[in-house]
Amino acid sequence: MEIYEAVATLRKDKNIKIEEAIGNSMSRASFNRYINGKTDLYTSHFLELLEKLHVSLEEIEFMCNGYTDNVEKQLMKELKHAFEDQNIHELTFILQHCRNEYAIDKNVLHNHLASLTEVLLARVEHKNVDLKENELYKYLVKTETWTRYELVMFNNSMFYFDAEALKQILPKAINKLAYYKEINPYANEGFRLLINAIIAFIRR
Repeated sequence: MEIYEAVATLRKDKNIKIEEAIGNSMSRASFNRYINGKTDLYTSHFLELLEKLHVSLEEIEFMCNGYTDNVEKQLMKELKHAFEDQNIHELTFILQHCRNEYAIDKNVLHNHLASLTEVLLARVEHKNVDLKENELYKYLVKTETWTRYELVMFNNSMFYFDAEALKQILPKAINKLAYYKEINPYANEGFRLLINAIIAFIRR
């Protein structure tokens, strides 16, 4: 299902009139062209439309994926289970899959997941990783704006960071948590971040 189809379905299923959904942000004709897949909306108009339909972008994406997780969440779940099971074969498969996907689409997500898998695979095999050559590590050190994406990636890789790297990265992560503390997914990741950081420092 395309997003415009999900928008049309939601409006009908929630019994919200077109005039109530579009408000003053667009004309009825513009809305009809959009839900028929003939045109796109300005970002501000689209976000206002979602607000009027009482749905988040994440929820509508979930609908469009057939009520299943997106590629990022599916890969993260597979990676989590493989690591928890200490499954070297599955971790190796995920690593190669992410490398192959990145070679094709140049999507930085696949590059970061490959780097994260390298770190987790090394933990299972009790091997060392050269973090200075790890793309995820380099990304986290350089990025200044943190969202849930960076928190999740950091939470799952921090045990390979040395004390100096943790001291450099943690303040940035914790500083951003203050802005997002009211949003549940961020709050959960923030709590996990602090627990993981304490454990990491104790180990060192």
